[in-house]
Amino acid sequence: MRRFEDFLRTQNKTLARAETEDLELFAGKLGDAQSIKGTMHGLRYYFEFAESPEMARAASKIRSGYLQTKSMRLRDLLGIDVCDAERLEGLGIRDAAQMLESGRTEPLRASLVRESGVSHATIMELVKMSDLSRIFGVKAVRARLYLDSGIDTMDKMAQMDPDELIHVTSEFIRQTKFRGIPPTPKEARYTVEAAKKLPKLLDHG
Repeated sequence: MRRFEDFLRTQNKTLARAETEDLELFAGKLGDAQSIKGTMHGLRYYFEFAESPEMARAASKIRSGYLQTKSMRLRDLLGIDVCDAERLEGLGIRDAAQMLESGRTEPLRASLVRESGVSHATIMELVKMSDLSRIFGVKAVRARLYLDSGIDTMDKMAQMDPDELIHVTSEFIRQTKFRGIPPTPKEARYTVEAAKKLPKLLDHG
């Protein structure tokens, strides 16, 4: 609870003014799934005791998402050739977290190209989508949508206006017939704010 209160102070808010989106942003700041699950478990009971059912449900929903969801498998990312995924799996790189760790700098990416035989362009695609997938709710479809519509880095996402994010992705979908939908206003606001607050891990070289 103290950690959540500390986080709220950085947003110029108090517990009495906290909203469900604050819980989602806070979860993104916690980092690892174990911390998120334990903290949300405690916050859920706090909000139940405080007679704030909406916040209690939000904490429970976030916790459930991390109970059920592991880092996304590379082969599940849209537009990725299964053979490329298998080559990287042969090096022990099976999911988005491992991809980002193994390819976050240009020297590491160059080494992956040599060792796996996967093209530099594909490695870069995988690393960028893996980085974007750190945002809560960004999975296979969203990661590909943002990448292909040109919002392909965390820095670019952080500089977007939520309305602009909706407009850019809507236009991309309209022009390309991409099989997906743009983010909702609430999702767009959360996605941009999360991109601003998540630690920068990817070096674009």
